[in-house]
Amino acid sequence: MSATKTFVDLLMNRDKVYILPTRFGLGFCFVNLAILMSATTYANNLAYLLSFCLFAVMMLSLIQTHFNFKSVYIDDVSIDGGHADQYINVNIVLKNPTAFDCNLILCQALFKDIRIKNYSNSVTVKSHDGCFVQISVPVEKRGLYTLKGIQLSSVFPLGLWNTWKYHKISREAFVYPRIQGQQSLPQPLTTARAESGLDRSGGDDFSGLRNYFTGDSIRHVDWKAHARTGNLFVKKFDDGGEATYDFRWVDVHSLDTEERVSQLARWIVDAAQKQEAFALTLPNQRVEADKGNAHLKYCLELLAVYENRTQKSA
Repeated sequence: MSATKTFVDLLMNRDKVYILPTRFGLGFCFVNLAILMSATTYANNLAYLLSFCLFAVMMLSLIQTHFNFKSVYIDDVSIDGGHADQYINVNIVLKNPTAFDCNLILCQALFKDIRIKNYSNSVTVKSHDGCFVQISVPVEKRGLYTLKGIQLSSVFPLGLWNTWKYHKISREAFVYPRIQGQQSLPQPLTTARAESGLDRSGGDDFSGLRNYFTGDSIRHVDWKAHARTGNLFVKKFDDGGEATYDFRWVDVHSLDTEERVSQLARWIVDAAQKQEAFALTLPNQRVEADKGNAHLKYCLELLAVYENRTQKSA
């Protein structure tokens, strides 16, 4: 019963459907008009018949285009953030509650600050089923982007008519800074044992291997593992403490805001891959040391929306 109510409510409150002829459809109309004018001029019954048949095709195509498109709707929308010069992925779930397939459905993501038109591949939504669609939107700059709506459209079956409707929605996605920079990881703030100068990566007890990162001491490389695999690994030791990094704005050599933000992002990602705790210090803001995906995401979001107020006012 609840499913039936949902479907009825959907039909009563569905988004407005718009339909107009395509360029091909307009050309089709002009050709048909020329045939009709020729039939009138020369009183040719076969030309009349051809013109009326083409008109019937046009009208049937209009009905079929609307019938094919009217019932498909958006069930869910989510956004996967990315980094500058990469892509934002808009994930859309389409649903078709009718007993007929909805063919050649096209999705377009409409962003507030992105003018480039981004379309998905055309999909067919099977009867009483759903369909997953992903739109990859290229972004050049970091920041917070707002998705203001999704447009569905179709030209099925003959391409004579284009029908579309808008789904108003508000979603936000962070575009993180570029992961780049020439500076290696700064020296970590370690436990008292590590600060005493022992030649260990963390403590006395061997706890495993991890991938080598730029800035790691070459003395900690496991050369036997390198000979076996061809990859560089660093020995990990444990004394109950752990290294903690403090990434500070003033420690980046460059004076350019974007280069500084990108360098900090590089350090943050490298420390997260090493599963080490790190703190982040920006002008007028500091994030205390922690680790994990939530901490990494929060720091990258701060860098994504950071603005140098001094440069901006200048």
